[in-house]
Amino acid sequence: MTGEHSHVPEKETIVVREFREKIKQQAIEETTPIPHIYHEECAKAMLSTAAIAVLPNSAINKARRAVTPIIPTTQLFDIPDPFARTLRDNPFLIID
Repeated sequence: MTGEHSHVPEKETIVVREFREKIKQQAIEETTPIPHIYHEECAKAMLSTAAIAVLPNSAINKARRAVTPIIPTTQLFDIPDPFARTLRDNPFLIID
């Protein structure tokens, strides 16, 4: 049989899977915008065009949404601890 294969080789599938997991973990742990994480890691990874073609995955957005608090529907709400402090670990609000 001759012809072109339309799937990514096994080695690249593993690389893509590891790449997605790395981005997913960063999306959970950091507040950096997902596209910024994605582009930064793509530049570091030096992936083939076939691997890049299969990269987009909504699981990264789902992972971020799972750890991000929902938008409140009233004016009364508790600010979760991770969002109550600045990047320098100072109280974000002095008086609430």
